[in-house]
Amino acid sequence: MKLLMMKNKKIFLKYFLSIIFLNLLVAFSCNNFYIEESISSNDLDSYTIEFYFDVKDSQFPTNVFPLYIKIEQSIPFSSSAEVYAMNYAYWECPTCFKISYDGLFDKDNQLLISFSDNQSFEDNVLGVITVDPYNLTPFYKIDYQLLYSESLDLIKKKVYDKSIAKLNFIIENSFDTELIASSKYLISEIYLNDFNNYDMSVLYLEDILNSCPQCVSEIFKKSLFSLSYIYANYLDYYSDAIKLYNDFIVLYPNDELISSVKYELELLSPYEKKIDELIQTSK
Repeated sequence: MKLLMMKNKKIFLKYFLSIIFLNLLVAFSCNNFYIEESISSNDLDSYTIEFYFDVKDSQFPTNVFPLYIKIEQSIPFSSSAEVYAMNYAYWECPTCFKISYDGLFDKDNQLLISFSDNQSFEDNVLGVITVDPYNLTPFYKIDYQLLYSESLDLIKKKVYDKSIAKLNFIIENSFDTELIASSKYLISEIYLNDFNNYDMSVLYLEDILNSCPQCVSEIFKKSLFSLSYIYANYLDYYSDAIKLYNDFIVLYPNDELISSVKYELELLSPYEKKIDELIQTSK
């Protein structure tokens, strides 16, 4: 009994810590933090990483000074935390701070970054996020909304390969979950309407729904309807379509698409009866 209690405590502690880490990661994955780099011509493993942080719309007051950054290298059995006062980067923006970090990096070595308005990092800490020195792309200052707009223009011109490439770049590197979902939806529309590739369209739509099963956003609603429609009208997945259409009614009872959903369910009613009969006879 004692061993079981100890095991349960360990499981609870592991779960509790993982929840804290995930919450911190989500809170930290925002537009406040970005990176620039300059690689040394002499040694490709030794280069400078410039960390930027914009305190605007963050937990720190806009008049904070200085802002501190803690950089830890995830070296096994080693404590290598370093705290630096960041410099005011007024040329970048009125609320921006910057620090240049020189290091000799190993491919297996990650950087753990956090910020605070006090040097001791005892309270008011924002972080921790893991940065791979060999893959800084997710933290570059990139206008993902502009990339999305460019993708829309390319779709209008029927340049689908470049549009999909830009949208996939957003999906892989942006932290904006709504923009990521919108990019996946656009790709699904291309495969559905322009390539008649229903299976590929379904993959992207299912990914949207599975990545946020409790979301009720506009893009989630459109994805739910589109996936139901493809199941019913192109892939003959009637039972799946019926389930999703009914889910739509529960989630969006007053939506303008409800009449279309009910019409689709009427068309599917003969199949629903056959499915029920098959289930009854199989018992």
